[in-house]
This record gives sequence, structure tokens and C-alpha cells, in this order.
Amino acid sequence: MNTSIRLLPESELEEADHIFRLAFGTFVGLPEPTDFCCDISYILYYWQANPNDETSLAAFAICHCGALTEAGSDTCYVKFAAVRPSLNASTHFEQLLNLCEMLTIKAGMSRLLAGVNTSHHDAYRRMIARGFRTEITGIGMHKQS
Repeated sequence: MNTSIRLLPESELEEADHIFRLAFGTFVGLPEPTDFCCDISYILYYWQANPNDETSLAAFAICHCGALTEAGSDTCYVKFAAVRPSLNASTHFEQLLNLCEMLTIKAGMSRLLAGVNTSHHDAYRRMIARGFRTEITGIGMHKQS
């Protein structure tokens, strides 16, 4: 059996969505496994990216939207996000936040929830400037801090 790991092309999104629904719907025991996640375009949200610099992926985010997810009702939660270090990292971070805000609206949510390590001062300041506020403070214990 040959296995290859590669980027998922847009032409395979429909098949990937079917496999995702079948696998998880079967796992949770749904009578119709492919009905898992109803009409939510789960795979598409994970797949969408915008590598504007034409060399490689500049940034990405994994988001949960709505009830029955970690986000909760009416919320889009940025579970994980990263921006590749570069001279344009600040611009890419702003673009990523814009896309997360657009996703929130497109998904019909009214609230966007995201976290940031406050040691990343520029990112933290940019989020505060956009109206994000601290809800939960986490503490990381590091040796030699």
C-alpha cells in the first residue's frame, strides 16, 4: 500500500467532506453517518487558506463555529492559528484576523473568540486595537523565566 501526504486540492474537497462525514458519523453511531455536521461545510473551513506571497502558506487558522463545538452557540472560536515569521508577518496577521471575522459573519455567528500569547506584543496590541478583550488569563510556567 502506497501512502502519500500532500496538500488537499480544491477538486477533492467534496470527496474529503464525504469521507469526513462518513468516518465521524459512523464513529458516533449515527443511523445515517453522512448526515454528520448537517449542512456545515466543515472541511471547506479547514481547507481555506490565502498564501498571498506566492511562495508558501503565510498564515492559517483552525476555527470551531456554533453549538455542539468548542465555540458554543453563536460563537466562532479560533482554536489554533499561526503566522509564518517574515517581514510581512504583521500584514499577514491582520489579513488572518480579517478572514476569521469574515468566517464568523459567513457562518452566522455574532461573536469571534481568539487567544494570543501576550509575550507576542505586536499580535496582542493588534488584537486589543480590534476590540478583543481578555476573558481568561492563562499562565505558563517556564524554567528560566
